[in-house]
Amino acid sequence: MATTTSPMEYAGTAATTTTAAPTRGFFGRMFDRFINARMKHAEMQVQSYLAQLSDARLKDLGFSADETKALRDKGRIPASYWG
Repeated sequence: MATTTSPMEYAGTAATTTTAAPTRGFFGRMFDRFINARMKHAEMQVQSYLAQLSDARLKDLGFSADETKALRDKGRIPASYWG
């Protein structure tokens, strides 16, 4: 014997069904946090390396003068470089 459920309409309201987005479990969240921490660490290492390079080398790598200036001022890679 099988049972099913179906939404019903009441007094002029349309029947709607909603499903909640599945949530990540403990290990899924732990994995996400681990990956985010590793990415942040890698970005910091790349940024510190790029900050040590000469302007000519940064130009060879494709950085514009404005991006090089932003790298020197803020110590991080401008978002415009990645896009």
